[in-house]
Amino acid sequence: MNGKMKLGFVGCGGQATYSLYPVISLIPEIDLVAACDLKEELAIRNARNFGAKKWYTDLNEMLSKERLDGVAIVGPPRMHYEVGKKCLDAGLPIFVEKPSAISYKEALDLAEYAEAKGSFGAVAFMKRQSTCYRLAKAISEKGEFGKINEIEVRFANGRYPDLNERGWKLDVEGPPYSFLIGQAVHIFDLIRFFCGDAAEIYASLNEVDSGIFGYAITIRFKNDSIGVLNINALQGPEFQMSEYFLAAGYECWLEVKDMVSLNVLSNLNNKISSDVLNGKDLTNREKQVLKLIGEGKCNKEIASDLSISVRTVEFHRGRIMRKLEVDGVVGLVKSAINLGLTTL
Repeated sequence: MNGKMKLGFVGCGGQATYSLYPVISLIPEIDLVAACDLKEELAIRNARNFGAKKWYTDLNEMLSKERLDGVAIVGPPRMHYEVGKKCLDAGLPIFVEKPSAISYKEALDLAEYAEAKGSFGAVAFMKRQSTCYRLAKAISEKGEFGKINEIEVRFANGRYPDLNERGWKLDVEGPPYSFLIGQAVHIFDLIRFFCGDAAEIYASLNEVDSGIFGYAITIRFKNDSIGVLNINALQGPEFQMSEYFLAAGYECWLEVKDMVSLNVLSNLNNKISSDVLNGKDLTNREKQVLKLIGEGKCNKEIASDLSISVRTVEFHRGRIMRKLEVDGVVGLVKSAINLGLTTL
C-alpha cells in the first residue's frame, strides 16, 4: 500500500462520533475517505465535521464505489459481526469496537472468517495500548522482576444499564450480563495481555438493585499465575470509572492507577525502571521530535523539518511527555540531553 491508508467508517453514533472520529486526524497515515450510516443526517454530519470526502447510507454502495484499504465499524456488536463479514467479503480488513460480537461463538467465527478470507481484523481493546500498561508489561518481562505470579484488578463505575434497551439484542437480559459484554471485556483483555489465557475461573455475583451489582472473580491462568478481580457497578450513582491494577513478581510488585500512574516497588526498582524508562519505549518518530525540541525548535519548525502537520507534532509531544513523565519544555529538553539526542 502506497501513501495513506484509505479508510471507510461505518457508524456515526455517539461512541464513534465522540471517541473515534476526532482522533483520525491525529494519525497521519490515515485518509478518511467515506462515512456511512443508515441515518443520512448523521453520515452527512460526520463527513463534514471530520473531513471525509464522501458519505453514504448504503454499505454496499460505499464498498463498490470507493477504493478502500480498510473499514472501521462502530456500533452494536451484532453490527460489528454482520457488517464485518460483508467488508471481509469485499477483501477489506476491519477494525471494530469492542465487543466484536455478542458471544464467544460469534467472535471466534468472525476471526476465523477473516482468516479464511486471507484478511484480518482488530478490536478496540485500548488498555493494552496505553503508555502505563505498556511500560508495566515491559517491566514485568524483565528478568529482575520475575514471572508475574499474581494480579489484582479493581474496576468500578456507577449504575450500569441493560444494553438490550439500547438495541444490542444480547442473549441474556439484565444489566449484570450487559456489564460483562459491554464494559468488563476491557478488563478481561487486559489480564490476558499480562498473563495469557485462563485455565480456571470462579465468579460470584451480588446483585443489589437494578443496575447496581458487583462480581468477585478468582482466576488461575494456564501459566499458573493467579488473579483476583473486583468488577462492580456499586461505587457511585453516576457513570464514573475507577481502575486499579497490581502485578506481583518475585519479591517485587508494580501498580497502575487509572491507566495514568505507574509505580514499581522492588529492591531492584532503580535498575528495572531506568532500563524501561530510558527512552527505549519511544518510537523513532518520537525520538526525532524530542531531538528537535532539545535543539530549541518550535512545533511549526519541527513540522517543517519532518514534513508532518503541527497537530501531529503536538500529538507526539503529548505522548513523549506521558511516556517520560515530564512536564513542559524544560523537562523535554532535559530528557533529550539525558538520552543523548542533543547536547547543550
